Amino acid sequence: MDEWWEPTVLALKGKIDAVDLHEWGDAPDWKMTHVEEARAFLDANGMSDVEIWTGENATHTGQPDTPALRLYQTLAEQARFLVKRICWSRANGLSRFFWSLMMDRYEFMGEPGSFFNSIGMIGDGEQNSEPVPEDATDGDGFNARRNIYWAYKLLAEKTDSTVAVQIGEMSLTDENANRWGYEYRLKTDRRHVFVLWTEDGIQDLTFGVNAGSVHVIDMIDVNESGIFANEYDVNAVGGAITVSVGENPLMVIEN
Repeated sequence: MDEWWEPTVLALKGKIDAVDLHEWGDAPDWKMTHVEEARAFLDANGMSDVEIWTGENATHTGQPDTPALRLYQTLAEQARFLVKRICWSRANGLSRFFWSLMMDRYEFMGEPGSFFNSIGMIGDGEQNSEPVPEDATDGDGFNARRNIYWAYKLLAEKTDSTVAVQIGEMSLTDENANRWGYEYRLKTDRRHVFVLWTEDGIQDLTFGVNAGSVHVIDMIDVNESGIFANEYDVNAVGGAITVSVGENPLMVIEN
């Protein structure tokens, strides 16, 4: 955290409802660790009712070179970053998440290689060697909805606080074993929704459900029209299901 942050927040104690953290990053850096620091500081100083928001948050696709050369990132890597960052951050104290841009900027601040030219959910295919979404009607990716657009839409429809209650981190989560899982309950019919992923290989994960079967969606493998390539049902056995989970987050919805 910047050195001015803590004294500034303390000076505003009793006068604020939320603090705002801006944090960008490359795809491997999906954990928004400043959330934990901010939550601990607020709680320790009698401000447990103050929410934490992030009003600007993003990673890129393609390879920007301004203000510094970044890693080349695929559309899938950008989308994974969003799902992982939102789920992990909400479970660790974040109240509101806002992606920085719906659409790419063009030559932000006069820089054709700017990071901010390639962070939109809808791309223009113009700069930074941006990849083109599958089945985009424009071959260059102009006005094409990226994987991140559809992953974000699905996540919001099933886990946003307006439609679901966050239950929290699943017991199978184990950072040493490179696996994460988060659970939500829909407000309309109380069905449970789970979001899971692993890193460094496929793992078969077993967990309890309250339904006879579940619907599984690979949240990342999706074309420009929003058709997810990998959806299937799994029947429960003894009140539990087992799914093979990898780097693409899966959404598991009770039927």
